[in-house]
Amino acid sequence: METNQFTLQRKTFVVTGGTRGLGLEISRSLLSQGATVLICSRNSSDVAHCVEMLSDECDLQSSNKKTSANNDDERVLGCCCDVSTSEGRQALCVNVEEAFGGGLDGLINNVGFNSPMKIGQQTELEYREVSSEEPIGLEFWRLR
Repeated sequence: METNQFTLQRKTFVVTGGTRGLGLEISRSLLSQGATVLICSRNSSDVAHCVEMLSDECDLQSSNKKTSANNDDERVLGCCCDVSTSEGRQALCVNVEEAFGGGLDGLINNVGFNSPMKIGQQTELEYREVSSEEPIGLEFWRLR
């Protein structure tokens, strides 16, 4: 009898920048594997829309399967915050504490921004702004 030792059932994740692009697809993938996901973005309407959309997708998946992990729990949560600021990172930490009791199994730090020019065309300051995002995982450790 073969058992799958790798499972995301009942695991909790935060996905920054989780309302579009790679962040949204990562959130979908985690949810499809049974995880509970808190997505965050700076735009509250994007967060609300994606939480509703992903929740509907989870409901559809679980209706196609006879049983679903975390069926009684809310599996998609959202937080509007700007993790490029200390206040935003603290707000995210508060949301994680409220949602998961402080227990977090994974952080997908997908947030970032870019400059619409080639690296060689950027000024030193523009390059440093793009590449200097403070790792938000440190904020979780500081608040513990």
